[in-house]
Amino acid sequence: LNVKHILPSKSEKDRALDKEEQIRHAFDNEELNALFNKSSWYSKNLKKYMQSEQDRIYIPLIGLLSGMRLNEIAQLYIDDIHLEYGVPCFRVDTTHEDQKLKNRKSRRLVPIHSKLIELGFLEYVKKLKTNNEKRVFPQLYYTNNKGYGQAFSKKFNNPNFKKEWIKEEKLNNSKIKVDFHSFRNTFAS
Repeated sequence: LNVKHILPSKSEKDRALDKEEQIRHAFDNEELNALFNKSSWYSKNLKKYMQSEQDRIYIPLIGLLSGMRLNEIAQLYIDDIHLEYGVPCFRVDTTHEDQKLKNRKSRRLVPIHSKLIELGFLEYVKKLKTNNEKRVFPQLYYTNNKGYGQAFSKKFNNPNFKKEWIKEEKLNNSKIKVDFHSFRNTFAS
């Protein structure tokens, strides 16, 4: 067996360095404008998605306006939406057995942005409650390793969808990573 043509496997350290070289970027104003005003989710399919796939509409808005992680949003239960001193909040916690947190410091209350309220998010939650739903995004499925976030990630990171609103130079640059987590970078900056 001639093994000199087989590439050596990468060490954990090498894989970590490769990951560091790939920079996760925040979305810029032009991209956010394209996503929320021109992409198929928010233009031609808006009515359809508001009826059947509300996750496509509300999850990116929640990410943008709260800085929450994808899985924190995707795993929300209706009882995680409540008033705290008169302020509507998301409770990020593990009160249900299928909820996960990245670490202990992730447990928190996040005020619901007034723009989400204006766009009907609380009415949407009331409708879910009336329909005896338990989760805020019941259309998302659970996976053991990734929770509910993976179901949404597959939709959001679809290359055809991303081409609608992310700049081509970012999509074609292997060192630049743009995905849902970029909302956290956008929120932080």
